[in-house]
Amino acid sequence: MAASHLKTRCARLTTKIRKRKYFLQLIYLYSLSIKDFILLKTVSSGAYGKVILARKQNTEDYFAIKVLDKQKMQEKNVVNYVMNEKNILSQMSNDFIVRGVYTFQSEKFLYMVMEFMKGGDFASLLETFGSFEEEVAKYYIA
Repeated sequence: MAASHLKTRCARLTTKIRKRKYFLQLIYLYSLSIKDFILLKTVSSGAYGKVILARKQNTEDYFAIKVLDKQKMQEKNVVNYVMNEKNILSQMSNDFIVRGVYTFQSEKFLYMVMEFMKGGDFASLLETFGSFEEEVAKYYIA
């Protein structure tokens, strides 16, 4: 009887510890801010924001942070598109598509922290080269 009671108490304590760890992880995620990153350089700029290469202070990991001006997004009526992008990137699990890691905001900006992929995006590549020869196009399409 005592062993069974002890087993039940251990199971309850384990559950409480797991819930507390999860809760603390959530608090940490929700308390992230741009101050947790060292901003290194602007990678690209767009109509309502820019992408900055940054390093997370406590892990030394590199990320691409998309910094979006909330007022400009509203003026250009793209809030729904940005929220869809955020949702899609946060659910990605594909080696060929950048994954969204964190999202947070300040009073003026929305920050979308993504995996950093050296070499940039496909659109930038097209802008640089204009067009591709057939073999190169086949490589990227595959």
